[in-house]
Amino acid sequence: MEGLAAMRLIADVGGTNTRMALAEGGAVQVDSLRNFRNAEHGSFDEVMRQFLDTAGVPVDEIVVAVAGPVGPGHARLTNHDWDFDAAAMRDRFGASHAALVNDLKALGHALPALDDDGLIPVAHTGAGRNRGTQSLVAGIGTGFNVSPVLWTAPGVAQCLRSEHGHLTLPEDIRTALDARVGPAADEFTTIESCFSGAGLGKVLTAMTGLPADRPETLVARDDPKVQAALQFYAGLIGRLARNLKLAFMPDAGLFFAGSVARAILTSPAKEAFLETFDAPIPLEFDLVTPVWIIKDDSAALKGCAQLDAAQEE
Repeated sequence: MEGLAAMRLIADVGGTNTRMALAEGGAVQVDSLRNFRNAEHGSFDEVMRQFLDTAGVPVDEIVVAVAGPVGPGHARLTNHDWDFDAAAMRDRFGASHAALVNDLKALGHALPALDDDGLIPVAHTGAGRNRGTQSLVAGIGTGFNVSPVLWTAPGVAQCLRSEHGHLTLPEDIRTALDARVGPAADEFTTIESCFSGAGLGKVLTAMTGLPADRPETLVARDDPKVQAALQFYAGLIGRLARNLKLAFMPDAGLFFAGSVARAILTSPAKEAFLETFDAPIPLEFDLVTPVWIIKDDSAALKGCAQLDAAQEE
């Protein structure tokens, strides 16, 4: 038995935690959901064995979303010493298919399964989501990446692979950093070096002198220097999103994910984002892009449940 009707093990593997569940018929079996701390396990296989021993059912397919680079049949977790081999995983656990996808691509596949409760509207969302043919998921958290989404039919998403975070930082963003943080701007060479938890921390430290080991927790701090730095950083996100709008033309929506994006764009600093994001663009038509934040913590699992495992192998 193959396809969405098969019993499928799905996993969302982050740098710190792994969320794992069963899925059938394209839907996550909520009662099967379990969380694991990666540091407490020697390998991802160990986590899978522990989960399956508890689940007590064989699986026909395995789909794993990994927070790190994914190539054909292989993946590497960026912030933990785990490697993934799809063929070995398939053989070891007796599955017909085993697929590895980047976590942002899994979020792209999740878009058809997300309802309004799983999203936070940010801008231009009055027309809803049933418009346009292209979307973009942009994750700003531990790292940065995007997933371009093409809607081939209502509720049917095709998602492309990307490692957009490793591109050189755009000149307009580098110029803004030079003007505000001076020589500290030299630390920002790629998009991910600026737009990530570490990037936000470096900007906050450069502008306030405060340590920022967990910078997203400083968003609500009632300190004028911190709030000014957050306003500046939100404006940088606006510049980046404006560039992404031109690069990917997401007429069906730009969907932000990740702890940094959520913290900044749900704070008063959102206004600085909107001011930059909505600045006029020299085109012959009005490029209005709806913006949402993905708040559903199980979204990547929903994407793993939805996608075609055989096609992703």
